[in-house]
Order: sequence, then structure tokens, then C-alpha cells
Amino acid sequence: MRITFLGDIIISKEQLASHKTGDGYDFSAVKNALNGAFSGSDYVVANLETSVAGSELGYTDSEYSFNTPSELLDTLKDTGINMLQTANNHCLDRGVEGLRNTMSAISDKGLKYIGTHLTEEDSYTVVEIDGIKVGFLAFTYGTNAFDNGCYLKKNESYMVDLLQKQELSGSFERMIYSSDNRVNRYSKKMLGKIDPKRYDAPVYERPEPCKEERIRMREQIRKCKEEGGAEFVVMLLHIGGQFNAVPSEYTVEVCEDCKNNGADLVIANHEHVIHPFKSGSSFCWYSLGNFLSSDGVWNEPFDNLCQYSAVVHAELERSEDGLASKYSFELFLSHDNGEGQIVSEPVYEVFDKCIDESKKQNIRHECEVLLNRIYGITGCSYEMQPSYEVEAAGDIKL
Repeated sequence: MRITFLGDIIISKEQLASHKTGDGYDFSAVKNALNGAFSGSDYVVANLETSVAGSELGYTDSEYSFNTPSELLDTLKDTGINMLQTANNHCLDRGVEGLRNTMSAISDKGLKYIGTHLTEEDSYTVVEIDGIKVGFLAFTYGTNAFDNGCYLKKNESYMVDLLQKQELSGSFERMIYSSDNRVNRYSKKMLGKIDPKRYDAPVYERPEPCKEERIRMREQIRKCKEEGGAEFVVMLLHIGGQFNAVPSEYTVEVCEDCKNNGADLVIANHEHVIHPFKSGSSFCWYSLGNFLSSDGVWNEPFDNLCQYSAVVHAELERSEDGLASKYSFELFLSHDNGEGQIVSEPVYEVFDKCIDESKKQNIRHECEVLLNRIYGITGCSYEMQPSYEVEAAGDIKL
């Protein structure tokens, strides 16, 4: 049985405009480019980094606040996606109403979502896939509350599975970050000397109080197995900074916390670039990158390889000793399809179709950089392959 995991799906205002038709929106180019890429998977999970809140709340018209028409969901379903991670920093881009609308829209399309809730309930969902009960959970570091101003009330806190309090949850911190006047600059400088990890980091990377949230996260992993009956638990995290070359200490620490408390597989996102994996008794991939985005294609940054993503396949097989798991991955590339729309395709297919030798060599070089990063080594060269096994790099060095 195969479960496939995709990275961030982001529709910028430029992308949205490219899919506009006379009377609506048409995202079929995305499906056509994928051309059944996930037909061999039994279940596909992706990170949806946008609200789908309806036109009344305003579609995306700014750089960092997203709301995409529901036609996107039709296309995602048609590509084979089954579940969407909705616990991420953009889930409240259109407020609580937008979050409710998004969850309802996903359900109406026959898809599942994980990490946000319409009612008070446990965080986990258990899905039986080819006779194996797989549990899914999703938690996010925050919701961009510092930007969108949507702070969940106490009776709304159940709606988003959080790893910590929302950004700038303390009134004092919110005050000093509210403007860049002289007094606030001085306050931040002084606080940075007292607690640099907390106050020198960008707002979206600051650690917030988290004791209650982390206790609940661990409890939910346990309940997923003991009460939900999950034989295999997948934790989806939205965590980290922006376009960092390596995972932060906080990301690594939270991933280890999940693994130590019963998660069999941890998939993290939010960095928008590919990070390495870590194998062992359980498996963790620190960032899959942007599966579909204009970053690195039409919009900055152009030098972080953020147009690439890793698509991870988890193969589960029941044996007399329990469940056996093995992992492989493919590299995908977001690019302009030549008709003014951004699509995502397997890199191997883009490389194979390319007739410009200079472009082919550039793709080869960029993939070698990424593969060395993924395997945590330097200096290895690789043949372009449709997929790669999660083995020691030397096992596939050519």
C-alpha cells in the first residue's frame, strides 16, 4: 500500500489571474501537466496553503494573504489527492468565517482535511487504506495572527491544532512589534539581548509559550493509537522559517518530540524549499518544499531552488512481524507551461522533454545540489532518475 505526500500548494495573485476565465476559474492545466502522476498511489496527502473561503470574502489580491476559488479543489481531487492539511499559517487568512467556509468547501468536494475543526473533537483522523488503519494528525506553529489580526477566542481555540500560542500572543510583545518607532526598536534590541532566540528571530519564527499545546499534541498521538486504533501514525507539521537552507533547532526538536511520542512518520512543511530527511525507527522529512507555487518561477526568491519539491512515497506492507515500511521520493518542478500558467511536473519528465541542452544541464546541476542536500552529503553526482530510494547516498551514486 502506498501513501504519497506532497508539499505546499500556494496560489499567488499572479497564478490566480492566469487561471481566470470569462465566468470563473479553470485550473485544468495543473491536472493535465501531472498526467496521472499519482495513479500508483492508494492515498495522497497535500498541504493546502490557502483559504477556499468564497468570493464574498475576497479572492487573493495581495502577496501573503490567500483565498482561492473552489475550482482548485475540483482539480486537486481530479489529480488523485484525498486529504488536505489545513493547519498552517494561512488557515486564518480570511478569519474564522473563512476557515469554516474552507472546511465546508473541502468536505463538499468529497475530500478530507486534517488539522482544523468545525467542532470540538480529537485532532486525529483514522483512515483504513487497503486494510491498514492509518492515523493522521496535523499541527501548525501559528496562523499569521501578527499579520491578519485574527486571534482565536477561548471558545474558538479548538478550531486550529497549534504547537504553541498564536504569534505575538502576549499583549506586551504585540505592542512592541506593532510599529517600528524609536521606543519599540529600543525595546526589541534590549529584549534581544535578554532572550535572543525569542526576540531576535522574525515574528514567524519566534517561539511562543507552548506547554499546554505540546502536552495536547502528545496526548493526541497516544489517543490516535490507543483509542483510534491506528496501526501507523502520520504527523503533518507546519513549522520552520522561510527559505532556510537547513531545518531550525526548533523544527528538529518538535519533530523528535513527535517521533518519541509515537508518530511513525513525520512530514514537515512551511520552509518552501527542500530539506533533508532523517531515518531510523521512525521516519522524518523536514520540508518537502513547494509542490505548486510561483516562488522561483515568477516571484522571488530566484536563488533558493524553491521551484522544486520532493514528493514522498511511504510503502506499507503487513507481515507476520507487523507493518513494514519503506520510503522513496521523486523530485517535482513548478514551471511556466509556455501558456502563461504555472504547473508542477516530475523533474525527470521535464528533463526528458527538454530540447535545450543548456537548460537540461542546469536542471541536472540543480537536482544534484538538491540530492546532496536531501542525503546530507556533498560532492556526489547522480543520473537523472524517475524516483530515488531512501537509502544511503552511496547506494544510488552513479
